[in-house]
Order: sequence, then C-alpha cells, then structure tokens
Amino acid sequence: NAFMRLADMAERKAAGQEPSHEEWGFLGQCEERDDLFGDIEPAWFGRLESPLRGFVPP
Repeated sequence: NAFMRLADMAERKAAGQEPSHEEWGFLGQCEERDDLFGDIEPAWFGRLESPLRGFVPP
C-alpha cells in the first residue's frame, strides 16, 4: 500500500535516516500520479473572507 510505504519513509526521515534513491523515486511517482490539481495554489484559499458561509454539511 502506497500510504504505508510513504508513512514509513516519513518516519525514518524524521528519525534522521535518509531515504534511498528508490524511495525518492517512488515518492516522485506518487506525486505525479496524484497531481490532480497541480495548478492550484493553496494560498489562494487563505484570501477568502468566509469560505464556509452558508455551508450546511449533508
């Protein structure tokens, strides 16, 4: 499972272990595969006055 593999990689990186070349490659593949909205800048949403005004969850 990709999530578990990436989580393990992150935990090892946080512990000071450098990921292998293969692991960095896997991360790059995941980023390319999951890049649904590559042109969206998260900062855009910080400028909204009230993004949830009137929103009622289902």
